[in-house]
Amino acid sequence: MKRSLIIILALFFCNLYSQDYKKINKVINISDSLAFTKELRIYKNFSTTNGSEVFRIYQLKDKLWRIELYTFFDAITSNEKPKFTLEYLHSASNLNQFWSRILDTHAEFLPDIKDIDYKLKGKTEFESDKDDFGSNRKIAFTDGIGYIAFIRNYDKVNQFSFANAEGYLEYFPDVDELNSYSCLLNLIRTQFNIWKD
Repeated sequence: MKRSLIIILALFFCNLYSQDYKKINKVINISDSLAFTKELRIYKNFSTTNGSEVFRIYQLKDKLWRIELYTFFDAITSNEKPKFTLEYLHSASNLNQFWSRILDTHAEFLPDIKDIDYKLKGKTEFESDKDDFGSNRKIAFTDGIGYIAFIRNYDKVNQFSFANAEGYLEYFPDVDELNSYSCLLNLIRTQFNIWKD
């Protein structure tokens, strides 16, 4: 009996959280809470290495913004200590407008990708008219890059995680959350010329 292909996701969220963001915050010396009234942090975790990156943008004053990109390497052996580098990013564009475009992605309201898992499967297919039990195809990825995002816009604070949004988007182009995750990453890539994997 033919069944739709099911790809089992073994490392989907396992790798996403393999490096605790609180540990990264401690090493790079930033608070766990979002201290600025307009702040976005995105932790990018490479599932196959001990490295992560943290993109951080926050508003110091009305038109004064700071943009930071941390590269973090966790210790591999007990004799090593975690390391990081810090790069200050710059943009000639109006960052107040950039912040508005971030908010246009609905980042303040986005859920974890696990909460929209029900949207990431195909329709039920039956082998024949006599088949009582159909099957549906579930697309999943066993590698890739995971993200944890934190955003604060005045009193509205949100945290969400996602992985392989662009990969899922190829199969499910009508899922709003996937489009928002992808749009958020593309804004950052375009504005600061980073994460152009």
